[in-house]
Amino acid sequence: RTDSDWIVGGYAFYDRTSSIYSHRYDQASFGAELLNIDWGFRINGYFPSRGTFPVTNLNAVQQAVVRNDNLAIANTQEKAYVGGDFEVGRLLKSDPEGLLELRGFVGGYAFDRSGQGYRSIAGPRGRLEMRVYDLAFLGNGSRVVTGFQMQWDQVRNVQGWFLLSVRIPLGLQSSPPLDRSQRRMLSPIVRPPASKAPRFAASMIPPPPPEHTMKRW
Repeated sequence: RTDSDWIVGGYAFYDRTSSIYSHRYDQASFGAELLNIDWGFRINGYFPSRGTFPVTNLNAVQQAVVRNDNLAIANTQEKAYVGGDFEVGRLLKSDPEGLLELRGFVGGYAFDRSGQGYRSIAGPRGRLEMRVYDLAFLGNGSRVVTGFQMQWDQVRNVQGWFLLSVRIPLGLQSSPPLDRSQRRMLSPIVRPPASKAPRFAASMIPPPPPEHTMKRW
């Protein structure tokens, strides 16, 4: 926290997950944020392992292609996406005590993967949140956040989902209420839900041209 009431933060994560084809991926992600009571700026980067896995699942799609008068099968391979996202947030409305807030966020994301057949995924993202602090039945330091988020890209079109989070302070004794800057410091790190972030992509890879081709008569 700076003398001008700006909050500077950074974070790092390590994730390990599996795709629908049971391939395991490791991912390192890094982020930074700059916050005060009225504004918020965030940026995240996602860096998965760069392995390429053949898709051998029986349900995987295969396609016959003709190259130089030869019939061959194009195999399907899977990779993980590399990319990042950012957002800018603004306090839109608040009561005098700061116990009820309406915040808006706009930003965007971009993910890509080198190789033939992998499409870039990029687009805008927006979010609206209503925050209620220090609820009487949950105690000082509690927080309930409801909201709605939408995003669009050229691959998956429009996506939207509702948000709900509840923060309940622990402790046997009632703690004193936090001021607005202290509540801002406890804002959670923002990353897209795993189900909404582009993580993996499968692409048909045409076979290499054969060394010898059939002559057409």
